[in-house]
Amino acid sequence: MVIAAMLDFLTFALCAPYSETTDGTQFDMLLEMVAANGRIVFKLFQHPSMAIVKGAGLVMKAIIEVSLYTFAHN
Repeated sequence: MVIAAMLDFLTFALCAPYSETTDGTQFDMLLEMVAANGRIVFKLFQHPSMAIVKGAGLVMKAIIEVSLYTFAHN
């Protein structure tokens, strides 16, 4: 239940369209912290609850999309 709540928080803070209301500084800081612990997020793909797997997938998608956008514009 704690994992689901944390993934919900990350989804609403990092994933589109919800992330549009997240402050840019907080978004960047939170994204860096999640990306630094990516291995933990990958482990959630093996969780028996599909809600946890979906939440982990949305968070990983947000990390990939932002990194691709940043890489393409530099």
